[in-house]
Amino acid sequence: MFAEIQFTTFNVEAVLPDYVVRGILRSRGEVLNYLNDRRYPTFSLYDCELVPLSSDRKISTISQELVTIDKKRVVVVSVLDESVKDDLHLTISERIVIFYCGNLAIHGLLHVPADAPDEDILDETKDFFGITEGSIYSLIPVGAEPHINAPLMLLNQHAVAAYSVQSGSERS
Repeated sequence: MFAEIQFTTFNVEAVLPDYVVRGILRSRGEVLNYLNDRRYPTFSLYDCELVPLSSDRKISTISQELVTIDKKRVVVVSVLDESVKDDLHLTISERIVIFYCGNLAIHGLLHVPADAPDEDILDETKDFFGITEGSIYSLIPVGAEPHINAPLMLLNQHAVAAYSVQSGSERS
């Protein structure tokens, strides 16, 4: 009678203010839509490594079968599988943007509507935004570096303190 829920799995890295969690995300449908679904305030990662960002922690890595993460605490989720871009339905217009999120800077192509003004490119109806050709940089010394590059980064707009659209960066 009931169809089994179909999951798509991705190798991901979730960056939180104090931790990096590396594991497998089981997404119900397209990953960007899944993270933006406000009916689910959390998501889970399987077969994880939880690594503190601070270099002064007494532990280095904790392995866990399952870690459930509060979406509000996420800075960015990097999807490490190249194949993720094949199934995405991102806005065609891209802008080169640098986001400043606490101790991190994230650079890449933000997918936005062509008519979105540079001063207001983050649509308040969504929490997560797709960035392709993304790079993430720590602005302070850390104990564990996040993956520097990823084919897709899903940025939580609530973690953004400031951003800068690079001039002449619109690509359609």
